[in-house]
Amino acid sequence: MLGVNRWVNRYRRLGEAGLTDRTSQPHPHQTPTGVVETIARLGRERQWSARLICIDLADRGIRISQATVG
Repeated sequence: MLGVNRWVNRYRRLGEAGLTDRTSQPHPHQTPTGVVETIARLGRERQWSARLICIDLADRGIRISQATVG
């Protein structure tokens, strides 16, 4: 039933345009250059793990996955 609800909701929001096929491929998002530089600097200068870098970035309001940092 979950799949039907998804189609009905799309139709209600977007009309017939919501019923067109969509790709199932993920949409790649590039990490901003400043964040990449901060990650590299923290890893290099403080020799922090990806986990600690994620915690520090979260304290700064930057949400990023540990896998991305690693």
